[in-house]
Amino acid sequence: MIRRGALPSQRGTTEELTEGISVAEGGAKASPLLERESELAELGAALSRARNGRGRVVLVQGPAGIGKTRLLDETSDRARVIGLDVLTARGGELESGYGFGLVRQLLESSVAQARRDERDELLSGAATLADSVFSASASGPAAATQTVLHGLYWLVANLAERTPLLLAIDDVQWADGPSLRFLLYLTRRLDAMPVALALALRTGEPGSHHDVLRALRLEAHPPVLEPSALSRRATQALTVARLGRDVPEDLGRACHEATRGNPFLLLELVHQLRGHESDPATVGHVTSEQIAAAILLRIGRVDRSAPALARATAVLGESANLETATALAGIDPRAASAVADALARAEILEPGRPLRFVHPLVRTAVYEDMQPSACAQLHARAARLLVDEGCGADGVAVHLLLTEPASDEGTVEVLRQAARSAMARGAPETAVDLLRRARREPPTEATLPALLLELGTAASRSGHADGVQLLRDAFALADEQPGRAVAGLELAFALGFSSTQSAGAIAVLEHARIDLEDDHLRTLLDASLVTFAICVPAARSRASAGLLRARSAIERPPSQSLRALLSPLSLDLAFEGATADDVSRLAERALAGGQLMREDIATDAGFALPAVWALVFTGRLFAAKQACDDAIAHARDRGSRFAVARISAPRALVHWRLGELSAAESDAQSTMAVDAAWGIPHAVSTAVLALARIEHGDLAGAREALAALDSDPALLEVTPNQIVREARARLFLAEGQPREALTELLDHACWERESGLGRSLGSVAWRSSAALAHVALGEVDEARELAAHELRLARELGAAPQLGTALRALGTVEGGARGLALLEEAVTVLEGSAARLDHARALVDHGALLRRCGRRTAATERLRAGMDLAHRCDATVLVDTAAAELRLAGARPRRIALSGREALTVSERRVTDLAAQGMSNKQIAQALFVTLRTVEMHLSNSYRKLGIASRVQLPAALSRE
Repeated sequence: MIRRGALPSQRGTTEELTEGISVAEGGAKASPLLERESELAELGAALSRARNGRGRVVLVQGPAGIGKTRLLDETSDRARVIGLDVLTARGGELESGYGFGLVRQLLESSVAQARRDERDELLSGAATLADSVFSASASGPAAATQTVLHGLYWLVANLAERTPLLLAIDDVQWADGPSLRFLLYLTRRLDAMPVALALALRTGEPGSHHDVLRALRLEAHPPVLEPSALSRRATQALTVARLGRDVPEDLGRACHEATRGNPFLLLELVHQLRGHESDPATVGHVTSEQIAAAILLRIGRVDRSAPALARATAVLGESANLETATALAGIDPRAASAVADALARAEILEPGRPLRFVHPLVRTAVYEDMQPSACAQLHARAARLLVDEGCGADGVAVHLLLTEPASDEGTVEVLRQAARSAMARGAPETAVDLLRRARREPPTEATLPALLLELGTAASRSGHADGVQLLRDAFALADEQPGRAVAGLELAFALGFSSTQSAGAIAVLEHARIDLEDDHLRTLLDASLVTFAICVPAARSRASAGLLRARSAIERPPSQSLRALLSPLSLDLAFEGATADDVSRLAERALAGGQLMREDIATDAGFALPAVWALVFTGRLFAAKQACDDAIAHARDRGSRFAVARISAPRALVHWRLGELSAAESDAQSTMAVDAAWGIPHAVSTAVLALARIEHGDLAGAREALAALDSDPALLEVTPNQIVREARARLFLAEGQPREALTELLDHACWERESGLGRSLGSVAWRSSAALAHVALGEVDEARELAAHELRLARELGAAPQLGTALRALGTVEGGARGLALLEEAVTVLEGSAARLDHARALVDHGALLRRCGRRTAATERLRAGMDLAHRCDATVLVDTAAAELRLAGARPRRIALSGREALTVSERRVTDLAAQGMSNKQIAQALFVTLRTVEMHLSNSYRKLGIASRVQLPAALSRE
């Protein structure tokens, strides 16, 4: 950061500074803007850049009164001159308690004033997700914060698509938390938008969002502008301009020393000098406290009713309604308008309506002059007035936050209503503040359990450390049903984020079920219980009753709650040793129509995903992929990055088993980029990323990925996370460390025995990998025994990928004629499955054994087929292996150039695949949570690599083999 402004020696004479200045009475804005050339140049550059389609954020920061507001006003005027639309907002101490309050100031007028067709266009596509922010009283289920931020971003994009924008926001230090998070979300995506974002931040102010403000500073285009104090010459010039007469140099010097060049303090001081001569010695002793006192004195001189109206305006906050302020002040309504106009002439309020102070420091002087108790009483009266006027709970609650507790149940109810509205808008942190205040009122004993549940839910979803404990308290106090069941579900959901808490979650769900008559809730409790039990086998014994109830419900008529139960039950059957056909039928029944998955995405639940895992384990890869594709498309439409990340994890595994390694890597990275997806999705995605890198020959990258995983031992107690062990073992084998690979696999075998999953579709095919490790160590008998055992299990369970893998392993161990027969069967089995990568491996292994048996012609045919399929899978190491075998067979491998689809990066593949499906650049950006500029860049690079000129050629170019 640098301090802007020329050095005193460069600033010119007083005459030069005042040349051309014409000063009118009636407002600080009439004052000349001196020594701000460099700041205006930076802000002007941002405007020009926005007009040319490139966004920028500029941050102006400094102490109160240094001139930040004037800079934003001047920038706004210049923006209008060059054709930008200007949207403004100002943070306020009162508004900080209103979720997305500053965002509403900034954007609501554009939405509200638009014609019906324009409004529909503005809120089209992903921008629809922002609609709840502008509802008079938002209601409905809690919205995910990320979803709302995504929608607001695209609302700004839609506004800027019509006309380039300047978003000018003053006093951002007082913005509410959700609005600050939106500003941060926006700044990171501004580059490709015709939007200039100008922020003014007062330094030295206490606040509760320092982390977000710090991040905003880092995102601001350097330099951060810090207007310097006015020089002595500029002080003299401004004093002359404001007084309209010559000012002795010693008086100007005294004004400068008294105000230290702070423009606001200087203007207030000069205001006192009007109409009479002043002694420089007296001026030199003026302090900021005296300036505040002078403001109050000036208000008192306006009219006997003026102080009351000023206090009422200060309490009501930004843009106060005259009628409400008059009622709150308790003054004669007939005289109120004249008093407000007189306060404007005295430069206390801005001219016009609604009522607004000329500067936040004036409001501060008025507000802080009141005793805390009197201030709280005024806020309480304001709340009652707003209720009588029909104001929504949101507007009333911001005043109730500043009142003293009074055991008023009405206050508790309004705060709860406002909290529900905040949750529906995607502002859980605002809901937390409202509900904590409601708890201090305090609520009645009858209301307390429900309030604690609401508070615990909001606190958990906004990351507060006491969220789980609040939910425990709510659950403990919930003596009656169905309240106890609802609290139990929410507490179990919060506990379920940690694998070490699964046993606790199961205990909660069992207790929540006692005396519950609601069939729908009972089924959801059982579904949650089974989900926790099957993910952590150590907790399975705690859920035996729930599993029995779940199995007894299989034949009931389908319903949403039953589908939620069938999904984890299908995965449980996979772990219990049921056949692939039985498991897949139940999983497909749970996922039928996509209804369960859509409900999960809307509520952040996780009932559908176990059925997806069940399809993966049974080898129904296309069905699993279709379910994931549909779900991710729906999640993207809703802007739920968390849901996309969570569903991308199993889809990454599906892509890997399908042999679509680039797509697998892309999905894995999508999940790992979202912190909230930590846990099973993150572990699975890390393993898939490592497996893909092993296939590419990037062993160092694979090890780096696995090393980044959490070292918590509980990680490998979770069943889906066993793929991490598989990835580690494969890496050891690729590095030529079979003993270490065997140790990793035997650790899994031990876990499998202890978990009772020895005969299971969900088990890692550890015996096949262990057999290959034994072969590498020269331990053929041990290898044969393990491979034969796995083949018997695979035939019994009937999943084609597992059967093909087992056949390939035993064929490799056996060698000779028996090995050839087993490998040929593996090729046949895998050819009829979706597991293309395993099919390619079987082809190459079969070809290699044919070569060793002297059957070179047949070997060449198999090796070429395996090499081509491995190339389509982007399995670099397998391609090289096949090429080496072909050379040993006396054949010349075809040269494979790195061009076309294979030349695209992971990110380019994601963009081109969506473009080939007919999506526009804007739709792609919305779907992938990236900027339009990023999409344009990836498409441009992809066209060059594919040798095409436009997107209409994409489908054909991407389908070339």
